[in-house]
Amino acid sequence: PAMELAETTAIRHDADGLYPVSVNGRTGQALIDLNSYRTTMPRRLARRMKVRIVTRHPHLDDGTAQIGVIDSLRIGHAVFRNLVVNLVKDKKAPITLGLDLLRHTGQVRLTRDSLALTPKGTALPKRPTLPLRMAGGRLWLPAANEVHAPYDDVTLRTSQDSPSLTGFLQKQKSLTLDFEHMRAW
Repeated sequence: PAMELAETTAIRHDADGLYPVSVNGRTGQALIDLNSYRTTMPRRLARRMKVRIVTRHPHLDDGTAQIGVIDSLRIGHAVFRNLVVNLVKDKKAPITLGLDLLRHTGQVRLTRDSLALTPKGTALPKRPTLPLRMAGGRLWLPAANEVHAPYDDVTLRTSQDSPSLTGFLQKQKSLTLDFEHMRAW
């Protein structure tokens, strides 16, 4: 996949937490999921949005999974090309944008009502940050007993030690992921 983003773009979500997107020129809505690596969407919606269905591969849950390629996904001023997407059977499921999309930006900032995508990360040496790493398609934070306040709060992480978006939004009011420097704050 490739990303085209020249400057920061901010996108507001609606009351259901869905962001407006355009898939291959067709409008839709998408949800951000930090616990998922792949972007997912319903098979029927993928056909309507002209997603190229490429192949099937073995999958643990239902035996096979369909894979597609989105030629162009636009969210705000950011355009992602050749994005691999898992196609799901659930007709009512939203398009879910995972880390495979977000990691191509330099920095992602999530607040209670918006998302900001920035082409380059920002190293903030005077502000406390939290190291991140990606392994197995997941974001991992150091264990709570290995970091200092405010990031030693266990409500800021899921049980698998990935960032809890709900926890960050409630306690810190935002979550910024700097993928260029692999930091969170």
